[in-house]
Amino acid sequence: MLSPPGILLDLGLSRHGLREKDVLIACGPEGKPYLPEYPCIHFNLSHSEKLVLGVFAESEVGCDVEWMQQADLALAKKYFCPGEYEYVAGQQGEQRQKEAFYRIWTLKESFLKATGLGFSLPLNDFEIRMEENGKVTLLQQVDERNYQFEEYRLGEYQAAVCYVKET
Repeated sequence: MLSPPGILLDLGLSRHGLREKDVLIACGPEGKPYLPEYPCIHFNLSHSEKLVLGVFAESEVGCDVEWMQQADLALAKKYFCPGEYEYVAGQQGEQRQKEAFYRIWTLKESFLKATGLGFSLPLNDFEIRMEENGKVTLLQQVDERNYQFEEYRLGEYQAAVCYVKET
C-alpha cells in the first residue's frame, strides 16, 4: 500500500502515462530522487503534519511545505543570512514574524532541493531577499542557473516551489 507521498507521486506520474510501481527511481549523490529512464520528468515531494505537496516539471524542481508554528528566531539567527534574519526579526508581532520565518524557510528549502544538494549546502551560503514590491530575489553562487520561485499559503501552511527557468 502506498503512503500519502507515494500516492501523490503515483498520481503525478500517471499524468505522464507512468505508474510509480513500474518506474525506476534512483537517488542523486545527496539523496534527491529522480527517474533515470525519464530525464525530462523532474519531481519533488514534501510533507508536513497533514499536508503533502508534490511538483512535477520539465526542469529541476524543489518544493517545501511547512505547518507554521512559532517563529524560531534563534534558529534564524544561527542559520539564515543576516538580511534574512533582519527581515524576520523586524516584523511587528508574533504572527507576522511567524509568516516571515516560514516564507524564508520554505523558499530556502525549496532551493536546496531544486539544486539537488539538500542540506549539504549550508543555509547561509545563499540569500533570499524579500523586495518591497513582494518579489523574491535569490543571491547565490552555487551554479549559473536561473531559479524562479512560487509561493503558496494554505491556511496555517506555507509552501514554496523553486524551479530552474530555462532561458
